[in-house]
Amino acid sequence: MGPGWPTQDLGVSFFFTQYTVVELPFSGDHRDWLVRTYHKDKGPLRASIDAVGLAGISNVHHLPETRAMSWKRYHDAINTLKHALTNPTQAIADTTLMAVILLALFEVCLSSSPLLCPSDII
Repeated sequence: MGPGWPTQDLGVSFFFTQYTVVELPFSGDHRDWLVRTYHKDKGPLRASIDAVGLAGISNVHHLPETRAMSWKRYHDAINTLKHALTNPTQAIADTTLMAVILLALFEVCLSSSPLLCPSDII
C-alpha cells in the first residue's frame, strides 16, 4: 500500500479501476451514475463498494489485515442495508439493488477459494 493513503480510499480506487469499464458501450451513464452515487451515498452502496474494493486488494496482495477491513465494511453495509429495507422508498431504490448485488459478489468471492473468483473477473 502507498504511504499516507488511507486503505479505504485504496479500496475505492481499486474497485473503480478494476471492476468498472471505461470503454463504450459499457461505460458512460452507468459508470458515471455509480461514481456520482458513491460520492453522495452514505448508505449500503458506499459500504458495499468499499467492502468489494478492499476484498479485491486483499485477494491480489494476500493481505489478511485488508481482508479483515473488508469484512468490517461488509458488516457495515449489511447493517445499513437492513435499515434501508425498512424504508419503502429506499427499499426499491436502484442504490439498494446495486448494494445487494455487490454484497452477494463479496460473499461469493471471500467465502470461496480465491481460484473461483480471481480479482480480474469481478
